[in-house]
Parts: sequence; structure tokens; C-alpha cells
Amino acid sequence: FGLQMIMPPEFERAEWYGRGPHENYSDRRASALVGVYAARVDDLFEPYLRPQENGNRGEVRRLALRNAQGWGVLVRGSPLFDFSLRRYTLADLEGALHHHALPPPRPALYCHLDCGQNGLGSNSCGPRPWPAYRLRAAPISFAVALAPLKAGVAAAGN
Repeated sequence: FGLQMIMPPEFERAEWYGRGPHENYSDRRASALVGVYAARVDDLFEPYLRPQENGNRGEVRRLALRNAQGWGVLVRGSPLFDFSLRRYTLADLEGALHHHALPPPRPALYCHLDCGQNGLGSNSCGPRPWPAYRLRAAPISFAVALAPLKAGVAAAGN
């Protein structure tokens, strides 16, 4: 559950205060420690043989998306949120049976800000996530605040 922002391609640098540095989901977070991390959009993408949702970073407190000059946007969520950032839409990922069948990267960035996601389980080759890691139909309250970010201003610290 969340929202998607379509960003200009130059905002390809992500800095976050949350779990990382590698991708993590609600049922796969033990090795993803809370800290301050930074990565470029292409380093957040996981090229699985069968394209699918990927690259999620969880329990994020702050996220800064910046261009090469350091200007950008600061995202804060209430409660903590998950994010992913990639050059493909979810339809692109779901429409390709293999990584080599993906269309060319799009001339925009797709940033997902999520209040919740299902855990992974082993759906690609086995059982669904355990019930504790599945989203259930229930009222949800989720807010994000977006603010402009000047070059040289720290944003993702604790």
C-alpha cells in the first residue's frame, strides 16, 4: 500500500536513513541494519532472472532524491515507510518473462513510497509469506511530506 511518484531522470541519487544497504522486505530484514545509506538508482535495482518487484528499502525515516548538483526533494513519512526507485514501471517488470526481455529503461524514474508491502515468502518457487508478513484489508493511515532540498544540505542523518 502506497503511492508512486514519477521523477525526472536526473534525480538518480538516493540517500536514506532506514534499513540497508541491500534490498529488504518485512520478512527479510535481519541482515539489513538501520543506518544512513546512499546509492544511485541503477545500484538499487536487482536484475532477477524473472523480472519482478525488487529493490525495496524498509523502515525508512527520511529519503533524499538528488541530482548530480545535489539539489533534490526530501521525503518524510509517518509512520516509517519503504521505498524503491527504478527506471522501469511495475507493468514493465510484470510483462517480461526474463531480464533480457525488459524494454529499454524509461526516461523517467519511478519512486514507490509504501506504508506496507507483503513479505516475499518464496513465491517464485514455493509457499506464500507467513501470515504475519501479509498485508490484510484494514484501515490504514499514511502520510508523506515532500520538501525541496538545497545542494549541500544534509538530509538522511538520524
